[in-house]
Order: sequence, then structure tokens, then C-alpha cells
Amino acid sequence: MKLACLPKGNKSLFFPSLPEAATAPLVANFMSQNDYGVVILVADSISKAELWGEDVAGLISFLKPEKKTSLSLFDEYPEIASPDSFDRNCDRISVLSKLLSSGDKNPRKECLLVATTPQALISPCPQIDKYMKGEIVIRTGMNLPFKSFCETLGNELDYSSEILCEEPGQFSIRGGLVDVF
Repeated sequence: MKLACLPKGNKSLFFPSLPEAATAPLVANFMSQNDYGVVILVADSISKAELWGEDVAGLISFLKPEKKTSLSLFDEYPEIASPDSFDRNCDRISVLSKLLSSGDKNPRKECLLVATTPQALISPCPQIDKYMKGEIVIRTGMNLPFKSFCETLGNELDYSSEILCEEPGQFSIRGGLVDVF
């Protein structure tokens, strides 16, 4: 078993061995009374974790309507041969990106609720330094030079420039627009 290590100063709370019926109400109650930036629900199956996450998010919206809660699933690393492996991998990377940005100096106004399994937590993830080099963060109002953005996509991130952007890893330039898949 791996140890769970959290940075000093992070608030954390573990509820081991709760009755299933008590999980969502108890977690929602603690979330409504405290300011957690990230809450991780761990269940023995991803479908059960998703149900708990939906219940918690629904209860939070009732108990504290002003608190924004974003539910994300963090499933196991998919086998390459799986037909949905690309989508599942994208979902995993999206959750990892949200977790990395949850510690930004300008924290979000919402709580990230992650529903997962023990197997997903110990499955492989990209190395953080390689991941950070392979990500471009774009925000509303950001000044992004058109030419250097397209060059970064093609040269550094290995996207292919196509006439039509139809598959993962492609981008298309149409006048002053860039489509990215």
C-alpha cells in the first residue's frame, strides 16, 4: 500500500469505512461547512464513485447554492487497445490539470470533486515535468501571438497541420482561426 502524502498546511480529512448510505450526506455536510478546494471520493468501482459524486454535488447545491462544485471522474489508465482509450486518457489528463491548477495563486472559486477508485489512484500518470512542457494554458482575455501558437502546436507538441481538423493531434488554420483537436 502506498502512503498518501499531502503538502503541509493543506486541510485534509479522511472518512474510512462509512456505511454507503451515509457517504454522500456526510461529505456534502462537511463540504458545505468548510472551504475545501479539492475533495476526493474513493469507491470500489468507478460507477459507485460517480453516483456518490453526483449525490454529493446535488446535496451541495441544495445546502449551499452559492458554492460551485465541479465533478470529475478519474478512472484507471486505459489499455491502448480499448476503443475509448483516447477519451479516457484525455479525461484523466483533464483531472490532473485541474488538480495542478487548484493550487494556483489565483485559486478558483469552485471546489473540485474527484470521483475515483483505488486502482485509478495507483495507475500510471505522466511525469509532471514532461506534462508541464506538453500543456498550453489559454485563458479568456489572454494575448496569444497567432504565429507562435501555431508553431508551438506543430513543433513542440507534435500536432499535425491539416486542411480539416478531424482527429486527435491535429490543428487547422482557417484565416484568423485555429481549430485544435
